[in-house]
Amino acid sequence: MKIKDGEPKNAGASSLVIALVTAIVTALITGYISYSTAKYQAEKQAAIILSFTKEQFAARLEEYPKLWRILASISTRSERLTPEKAHKIAEDLNIWFYDKGGLVADSVTRSIVYDLREACFNWKSGEQPPAIFNFKQALIYSCRNDLSLVSNEDAKPSDLHVEERNRRIQELQKKAGFINVP
Repeated sequence: MKIKDGEPKNAGASSLVIALVTAIVTALITGYISYSTAKYQAEKQAAIILSFTKEQFAARLEEYPKLWRILASISTRSERLTPEKAHKIAEDLNIWFYDKGGLVADSVTRSIVYDLREACFNWKSGEQPPAIFNFKQALIYSCRNDLSLVSNEDAKPSDLHVEERNRRIQELQKKAGFINVP
C-alpha cells in the first residue's frame, strides 16, 4: 500500500463506504421516524373523529327531539293547520335552525328544515300546500337516518335506500322550488 501525504491508497474508498453507510442509516432512521409520526397522527386523527362522532350523536340526540316537538304541529293527528299556525312553525324552525340544532344537524337535514320553514312561511291562504307535509315526512326520515334509527315504517315504500331517499328528497325540493339542488 502506497501512502500519499500520510493516507493509505484506499482511504478514498473507505470514506465512500463510510458515507454510504451513514446515508443508509440516516435514511432508515428518518423513514422510521416519519412512519412512526404518520402512524401516531393517523391514530390521533381516528380518535378525534371517533370522539367527535360520539359527541355529534349525543348532541343530535339532545336537539332532534326539540325539532320533533315542532313537527308535531304538522301531524295529521294535530289540529288543522292554518297559515297562522304554519307561520308560527316557521318561526320555531328558524329558532331551532339558528340554535344548536342547526349546528349539529346533517347538511341534508338542515336543508329540509330550511325548505319546510320556507314552505310554512310562504303559505298565505287556501289549502295547506302539499310541500309542508312532504317536507315534514322527509325531515322525519332524515332525522332518524342521522341517528341510525331508520326502520321500514319510516319510508314509503318501506325499502328505500339512502341514495333513493336523497333522490326523493331532492325531487321534493325541486318540486317545491325552495332551494337550488343538483
